[in-house]
Amino acid sequence: MVELIAAKILGPTLWGIWYLLNLIIAYRDVLNLGITNGMNREVPINLGKDDEVKAKQVENVTFTTVLLSAALASIIISLSLLLIKDPNIVNSLLWLIPLFVVTQFYYLVNTSLKANSLFHYISKKQFIFSVIFPVFAVPFTYLFKLEGFIAAFTLALLISVGFIYKISSISYAIRYDWNEVKNLIRIGFPIMAVGIAYTFLNTVDRWIIGIFLGAEELGYYSMAIIVFGGMTLFPKVISQQLYPRMAYDWGKSNSIEELRYWTWLQTKYTGILIFPLLVGVLTIFPWIIKTFLPQYTPGIFPLQIIVFGALFMPFSAGWGNVLNIIDKQTYYLVVILFAIIMNLGINYLFVVNGYGIEGIALGTVITFALYNLTIMIIGRYFLKRI
Repeated sequence: MVELIAAKILGPTLWGIWYLLNLIIAYRDVLNLGITNGMNREVPINLGKDDEVKAKQVENVTFTTVLLSAALASIIISLSLLLIKDPNIVNSLLWLIPLFVVTQFYYLVNTSLKANSLFHYISKKQFIFSVIFPVFAVPFTYLFKLEGFIAAFTLALLISVGFIYKISSISYAIRYDWNEVKNLIRIGFPIMAVGIAYTFLNTVDRWIIGIFLGAEELGYYSMAIIVFGGMTLFPKVISQQLYPRMAYDWGKSNSIEELRYWTWLQTKYTGILIFPLLVGVLTIFPWIIKTFLPQYTPGIFPLQIIVFGALFMPFSAGWGNVLNIIDKQTYYLVVILFAIIMNLGINYLFVVNGYGIEGIALGTVITFALYNLTIMIIGRYFLKRI
């Protein structure tokens, strides 16, 4: 809802610029080289082996590395300002630096909470953010436009994660162990590569629109991105919460049956969530856009197309986690890379042939369907051969 209000205040062009800048946040893990991903796997596995000292060492080394990577990212973003002439983008990029740093810490704490199965704190953090973000976002966006929205986002993240860090058992210390760093990179880099590739798969449409159609068209298309992101959020939350439990059980017992059980659970709950969400979205959101966001009316048809991609999520639910846990991340990555190439090709053909953002939405659905079905097939294949 906050995003829709901000979109109305900013208009399609400025809102489209935000979606381009937000890609920097989306690719935040690149500079960590997968160390956070390695922590996400190694902490629950070591806890499953009752080695709390090792688990704590992994967290501290990861924290130190994230600090270094956040500093490096700030320098890179600052230097990029020298190459940009548009004052709107320059000002927004300046505000993006603190957002990037805070986001790094926010997701590190989030990963630690998941790895330690402290899910109730994740819920509290998300609740705090959802309450205070509108308080800052609406007036800041109205008064200071895009820079105000970015500042509000930063403050809401900082307050919510700072409070949870203070009241939870999560704590960090500066520790650097090169051997541990190398081990975490070895484990986490393939997982990160999968995550970054998956992020690129999910943002190919933004890149194509931004390059060939411009910020205003991306602003229209953002309605589809917002709704589709909301539909896929709940299945992702289920997957993220069950992943540490799957890794814990695997580290404790190496039970294939346990992995199958957790995978089936994700498939079931994802299916239960997706179908009513689809009906609700197709019924409500076109009316919302026509009534409250008439300047975004060109985004309705792409929205109605892209939501059907969510129907294929239950097929792959859990199988990506399985591939990560049984060290078959490389195959997971290969599937995503093929999907990226296919998505780029289909969307490019649709754009150059004049199908616009509607064609990009259709190309994204086709790619998403084939990707989810392939992940399920690959996951089932390797689980049978352990």
